Amino acid sequence: MVNARLFIEGGGERNQKAKDLPIRMREAFRKFLICAGIPDARFTIVRCGSRGQVYQLFSNAVRDTSGTPAIPLLIVDSESEVAANIGPWTHLHQRDGWKKPPNCNDSHAHLMVQCMESWFLSDKKKISDYYGQGFQESSLPDTQPIEQALKKDILDGLSQASKHTTKKTYDKGSHSFQILERLDPVRVAQASPWACRLINTLKKILHLPINRPWSCTEAQINHPSIPK
Repeated sequence: MVNARLFIEGGGERNQKAKDLPIRMREAFRKFLICAGIPDARFTIVRCGSRGQVYQLFSNAVRDTSGTPAIPLLIVDSESEVAANIGPWTHLHQRDGWKKPPNCNDSHAHLMVQCMESWFLSDKKKISDYYGQGFQESSLPDTQPIEQALKKDILDGLSQASKHTTKKTYDKGSHSFQILERLDPVRVAQASPWACRLINTLKKILHLPINRPWSCTEAQINHPSIPK
């Protein structure tokens, strides 16, 4: 049986004082993917920390053929808009200087465009419900499609919208993962073709049926198609 190992950006530096932050990150992504129809037993989430660390750990896992047979996938913020008709490795090389490791193709790399918080814009009511009274939804970007909303505008909007709530100003650590685990993956996939690509790729490599109403198709995503 084929399984997947997910190397996800987030959870803070590996030496960070907030010891429970990586646990929150893994649990939030785990709940999100289970809700998307990926069985818990079919994937593991590797604690990575910073952007540079996640790339290094993923690259090491790809090169190590002596360990687990699970397929490694890299999942990071794009940090900016992704140009049309280029694949994830081209974007990561242009932006970060990262080279595609040997034995990899575009199906191994996945982008949260332009950041994980972009997914929140697919359901602003979930954010509002999380913060409760005092949340100013109008402060969030109205950019459509959501993948064109700038990362800075999203983070500034979240901070502005939440500052008068009892939870106080948006915190990328404690707040972000609690919001993520509340999101409906279908809504996220319908709003973000790159998120849809991630979920569909996981289902394809794990030989799982795509039986939810995902709206994206390979033709709608302007980069090399997901594996068949």
